[in-house]
Amino acid sequence: MTDPSSPFGSETGSSDWAGYLEAMRHHVEKRRSKRRRMMMGLLCCMAAALIYLGWNDDTGKLPPPGADAAQSVRKTKPAPSKTAAFSRNDIRTMLQKRPIYNSTETDFRIPYLNQTYQIDTSLDPRLQQTAIHHLMTKTSRHIGIVVMDPFSGRILAMAGFDKLRPGVNPCTQSDYPAASVFKIVTAAAALDRIDLEPSSTIPFSGNKHTLYKSQVTERAAAQRISLRDAFAQSVNPVFGKIGALHLGKNTLDQYAQAFGFNRWIDFDLPLETSPCRISAESFHLAEIASGYNRTTLMSPVHGAMIASAVLNGGRMPVPSLVDQVRDSFGNRVYVHQAATVSQALSPQSASLLRTMMGATIDCGTGRRSFAGYQCDPVLARLEMGGKTGTMDNDAHDVHYDWFVGFGADRHTGKAIAVSVMVGHEHQKGTRAGQYARLMIREFFGSGQPLPVKAPVKAPSKPVLTKKVKAKAKAGHG
Repeated sequence: MTDPSSPFGSETGSSDWAGYLEAMRHHVEKRRSKRRRMMMGLLCCMAAALIYLGWNDDTGKLPPPGADAAQSVRKTKPAPSKTAAFSRNDIRTMLQKRPIYNSTETDFRIPYLNQTYQIDTSLDPRLQQTAIHHLMTKTSRHIGIVVMDPFSGRILAMAGFDKLRPGVNPCTQSDYPAASVFKIVTAAAALDRIDLEPSSTIPFSGNKHTLYKSQVTERAAAQRISLRDAFAQSVNPVFGKIGALHLGKNTLDQYAQAFGFNRWIDFDLPLETSPCRISAESFHLAEIASGYNRTTLMSPVHGAMIASAVLNGGRMPVPSLVDQVRDSFGNRVYVHQAATVSQALSPQSASLLRTMMGATIDCGTGRRSFAGYQCDPVLARLEMGGKTGTMDNDAHDVHYDWFVGFGADRHTGKAIAVSVMVGHEHQKGTRAGQYARLMIREFFGSGQPLPVKAPVKAPSKPVLTKKVKAKAKAGHG
């Protein structure tokens, strides 16, 4: 029998000790296995993090020998965040060194702020080329042609010529007397404020195209003429009396500003403000209201805005030339949004004024430029109208000639506003109304050829008024 006090113990004790050692071995192995799994998990996480960082961070990489470094970086660089949106002030700054008028390239790239931007303009290539091709520079000192979408303000064509300042865009310069084009403003105020209708008759005396103080009195009433015919034939005494005796300074001021005079316009190019200085003196009011002065000035772009207001229910659109801008990564940083300068006149008055402008080409001062349009397959289906204006400069060596008007398709509702200014020198070339007719036909004709048959000659005098023997002076139209 074994001594129970022996250090080796009994047989039963030996079995228990072996079990204990086996349990300890399993416990140690389990802990080691757990630590190995934890270490493997940690290593996997670290590896994943390193792979992720290495994939997205290329700052420490060098291109392979002989490779284009810029191309290598470009291939691995992630998509950039969107560039901050541009304002119209940014657009003006970008376009300072890029003349757009007379450009046949309607979309182009331009460097700005260490990037190259894609500029998409609203210019219609066909209209633009037509305007540029037909500029008669030989007999003109200045020419400005602007075609505009009257509903959005988008400019579809902008072409011009300035003999004295070849690098200046005449379409944005307010250097040219508005002349009788201002009668649009006076007529709008008369229709809105003193309840005149196109058929309303107004008394006057003297020559239709002069303006003397004796013609701007209540007693000047030897003849009578409707407002429609007075507008179409640009009768100065009638509009002088309306301004001096019925509208007054405050109303003329209000409507001049509503039509864009004396106010800054937020255009994509620098656009000079059109000045119109009005005093309370009676004869001065008559001069302003009739356009018989050289102090009210405007630009061809402004003229297109005025015509647009008549077509657009009285709302004058903000002009625009740039549709959108994209940065070098393709992000759009500027998109044109149509906006309104003002509600220049009521929708009802705009509709009436539209018919009065139609009379200008049917029986008024624009009839020669649009003679025979009824025989033209394109023009015959359109509604057209406008207002002419003529005035010499102070030196009488330039004769300014305006046509501000529109063409509209009666069936589709599509329309354009057209503004043309020509500063003729001693020999008169293409008239403003002829340029306007050309642009209207080109827009709606889609390249259709001109009719072979010669147009019908216009009557030498208006058909709705009596002949006036006195010779017309500069300043009518």
